[in-house]
Amino acid sequence: MTLDKSVATGHASNKIFLGALAVAVLLAMGYWIYQRSTHVYTDDARVAADMILISSKVSGLIESLAVTEGDYLQEQSLILLQGLKKQKIKEYIQVLD
Repeated sequence: MTLDKSVATGHASNKIFLGALAVAVLLAMGYWIYQRSTHVYTDDARVAADMILISSKVSGLIESLAVTEGDYLQEQSLILLQGLKKQKIKEYIQVLD
C-alpha cells in the first residue's frame, strides 16, 4: 500500500501541532504552580487566633489606652486608664480585699 503524500504531511502536521499544544499546556501548568507556591493569595484566607475576653472589675469610662493592636503584653501589664476618681478605686479595692 502506498500513502498519498498529502495524507502523510497532514499526519505530520497534526503530530507537530499536538506536540506544541502539549508543551504549551505543560508550560502553563508549571507557571501556575510556580505562582501559587511563591506568592500569597487571599481569595480564601483564614487566620487562626486565640480570642481573649477582657472585663474590668471596676465600672467607668475609658480615659486612655496604653496599648495598640498587635502589642505583646506581659502579666499585669497596664492596658488602659479608667476615668474613675482615685478615691472610688481605693474604696473598691478595699471591698475586694
